[in-house]
Amino acid sequence: MSNQLPPAALLGIGTALPAYPVSQQQALAAVHPPLEPGSRREQLARRLFRNAQISERRFCIPDFSGPGGVLFDSTSNPSTSQRMEIYEREAPRLAAAACEQALKSSGVSRDEISHLIVVSCTGLFAPGPDVEIASLLSLRPDVERTLVGFMGCSGAFHGLRVGRRAAAESPDARALVVCVELCSLHRRISDDTNGLVATSLFGDGAGAMVLGRVSASRDSLLEFGTALTHLDSGSRDALTWRVREDGFELYLSREVPAIIERGVGGFVEPLRAGAESGAPLSWVVHPGGASVLRAIGRGLGLEVRDLDVSYEVLNRLGNTSSAAILYVLEESLARLTVGTEGVMLGFGPGMTFEAVAFRRGAAQIR
Repeated sequence: MSNQLPPAALLGIGTALPAYPVSQQQALAAVHPPLEPGSRREQLARRLFRNAQISERRFCIPDFSGPGGVLFDSTSNPSTSQRMEIYEREAPRLAAAACEQALKSSGVSRDEISHLIVVSCTGLFAPGPDVEIASLLSLRPDVERTLVGFMGCSGAFHGLRVGRRAAAESPDARALVVCVELCSLHRRISDDTNGLVATSLFGDGAGAMVLGRVSASRDSLLEFGTALTHLDSGSRDALTWRVREDGFELYLSREVPAIIERGVGGFVEPLRAGAESGAPLSWVVHPGGASVLRAIGRGLGLEVRDLDVSYEVLNRLGNTSSAAILYVLEESLARLTVGTEGVMLGFGPGMTFEAVAFRRGAAQIR
């Protein structure tokens, strides 16, 4: 369905990276239980890590980069509480760093921020990351806070939806939307294929946006237009994320790319039909994985070059869940010319399809 959301201007954007870079080879060597040379499991793992088309990722803890890991120094999975202790310490700081960059990009002062929307699916605590981020940024005490939780890879779109409505409240409203995900905390010691897939794909990261009303007196980076959302019938169990005693457990069906390829063309058709310029649309697509990007290309009839930024971000950072689309958006802004029309596109548990039309504004990232 098409959401009747108020138009909104993207005034600023920023991202941040955790401290520990880890190559795909290092991550493969850290698979646990260890891979037995020549075994079918080793062959499968090598194929999954190679086909992921990822060179490097970033993590908030050094477990993948040498001995003496913070969490994974035994043969059993850490408890959920152990993982959440690290999330509570690391997530707000990483999120605040992205917010600082977004504020700098926008030229908006922290005293102007009227709404804070925090998106995350990799941790829980209370008072939550919204309170910690507001404190780290010295936001004003009457800032309105919202948490968007457990929406997975499509979380940024839900946060954007809340932020757009907040920005429409008054000409002076400024909404700060931040996505922060620490996927590495949920690495699992497991023999199953899903554990190998997750270990080959996900990374940590944070991205933030500052939103306001569209104004004739101020240039923006983007103007967001029509938004679409669709809950695909019959694919509820294709992607799940469940809290267990020993961490959060991911299930990712091998049917996910096929579900996306089958549905994406009809889903975005209203945005294609509504484009005004007649020029080809630009695509800012969540880098959910190489197989997902290929499925999107087939479903939309796109060339690989049409998704080049998504492939580049995937290669450099892996899939950082809700934050991933903001890395793609930030990098795309430097390549888009003023007036370019395009579509932001993502997917999440449900299966949920999310898209929003945009037009490139005249502002440049500071």
